[in-house]
Amino acid sequence: MTTEQRLTARLAKRPSEDNFVERKPQSVKGHELRQTLVAFSNSLPETETAVLFVGEAGEECYPGIRPAMSVLDLDGKRVVAVEIAHSKDKPHFAGPAYIRSGSRSLKASDSLYRDLLTSNCNPAGELLKCKGKYVTVRTVNKRLGNHYPEWAPGVDREGLATVVSVDPFSVTFHFTQYCDEQCTEPLSRIELDWDARNNRRLVIVRGVRPVQ
Repeated sequence: MTTEQRLTARLAKRPSEDNFVERKPQSVKGHELRQTLVAFSNSLPETETAVLFVGEAGEECYPGIRPAMSVLDLDGKRVVAVEIAHSKDKPHFAGPAYIRSGSRSLKASDSLYRDLLTSNCNPAGELLKCKGKYVTVRTVNKRLGNHYPEWAPGVDREGLATVVSVDPFSVTFHFTQYCDEQCTEPLSRIELDWDARNNRRLVIVRGVRPVQ
């Protein structure tokens, strides 16, 4: 078993702190680390080892940040390097977003947090209101579904779909007529209207004319 596997197993086995396992956030003060190291060293039996897990503050950020950590030997000193990679989930905040559920304030899930951000984007915000609901999708000069080529002159069709997900740039539909599949379309190709006959949102997806 590698060192990483051994420590991971120990963290899973001891999810809470005890005499020989302690968790510290990345914002921990140097003197707090020194106190813990001294206490461990003064208290450990000969056959035991102690573990100090540093860096759980990333999980308290919102959405969670999971940095990579390495221990370096520099001039005889041990240095913990915390490396942060580019995040596709940004923006991040130092605390969670909260929503109301009845009389309680609950921490929003990551997916709900993304929905909250998207709700301020139009037409994404309007489409987000239709998430999980039926809409009428009409294609203009485009085949229904995610088919190529994108430009199909004279091909205008209508179909029933549910809105699966929405972000500030695109919307994903699940079609229930003509084809049983999902497709994602950029919001730049979409217009919103109302299907009065069926009393539901009408989403118009236009084909893209090729550049001559």
